[in-house]
Amino acid sequence: MGATQSLEMSFHLPCLPDGSGKPPSTCLAVAPGLNGNSTNNCNCSTSSTGSTGSNDGANGSIGNSSSLPDDEQVDVAFEDFFSLQRPKDIISGSCSGLKSVVKGIAAGATALIAAPALGMKEDGTMGFVKGLGAGVVGAVVFPMVGATVGVTQVVRGACNTREAISESRNGRRYDERLEQWVDYDLSKDSESIPTGDDEDLLGPARERAKQAKREQQRLRDPSAVVDTTFYEVLGVPVDATAAEIKKAYYDLARQLHPDKNPNNPTAKERFQRVGEAYQVLGNEELRARYDTSGASAVEDHSFVDCSAFFAMLFGDEKFDHLVGRLSLAMVVGSGVELSAEEREKLQERREIRLAVKLCGLLQPFVDD
Repeated sequence: MGATQSLEMSFHLPCLPDGSGKPPSTCLAVAPGLNGNSTNNCNCSTSSTGSTGSNDGANGSIGNSSSLPDDEQVDVAFEDFFSLQRPKDIISGSCSGLKSVVKGIAAGATALIAAPALGMKEDGTMGFVKGLGAGVVGAVVFPMVGATVGVTQVVRGACNTREAISESRNGRRYDERLEQWVDYDLSKDSESIPTGDDEDLLGPARERAKQAKREQQRLRDPSAVVDTTFYEVLGVPVDATAAEIKKAYYDLARQLHPDKNPNNPTAKERFQRVGEAYQVLGNEELRARYDTSGASAVEDHSFVDCSAFFAMLFGDEKFDHLVGRLSLAMVVGSGVELSAEEREKLQERREIRLAVKLCGLLQPFVDD
């Protein structure tokens, strides 16, 4: 970035709700850049339903970087930083509001420290002075934004509390993804999901994995790896993707786990070795060091106890029949990298299947 380049942070700030509990109208406030310039644009619009125009709070952005080069563009949704999700009731509204206040204070403190440092780095003493000015303004603006969002969320939660009590009494549940109350029918939900292997989600992910594999093979030179021992322990090629390494570790660790081999010291030793191999190859930095310099480059690494490491990542299989496989175990076991939306859908299906299973386990007691 050049010395004259500005760094601006833009927000769509929610106005106070009209009592309907629906997303409020929005204002746009812009914090000054490091060049000392500042703008304050307000673009509010309201309608009978409380909806907004194209500048709606959910589509706001942090990091309005029109002055940045194309390769340095920053586009972070406002809602990714401050919570604007419709709160179910006063409790969820208060929690959401508190988080926004804390984030605003943290962002303000960061701006106060970072802006002068960046200014000093880019433009010496003059840059430090400009950065300090921007940091002071940021230290005021960000907490104000957080407080505004926080109060808004509390008010929205309070407005929605009466509805929450009524809907709960009627046996409905709040869907946080849809941000609305829905009828819960387990039989219908179970009929709406596949009974098999979720191939509709895993298939596209496998295609992406194949493409990633080809890219990995293009970029990684197998001949440059000086030590292949850890790869051999996991049974993967030296150009294996991160997903392939995770799956290999998961499959081997489940097979060799001491709980499944209580009187087998060989299995225990292999389990320990597999865990150490994954702790190196599963970490990109350690893997790069290992590839270029061998085992001596990771001798100073503190390995976590492999039984505790496996349980920390994937839970205990003793309870799988009651709680199913943890979401991370499902993702790793599939051998592919899933998007956030795909993981969410997979988790939702897991919960529905578990609910059906638990109903079956409890039904005999209800019938009696």
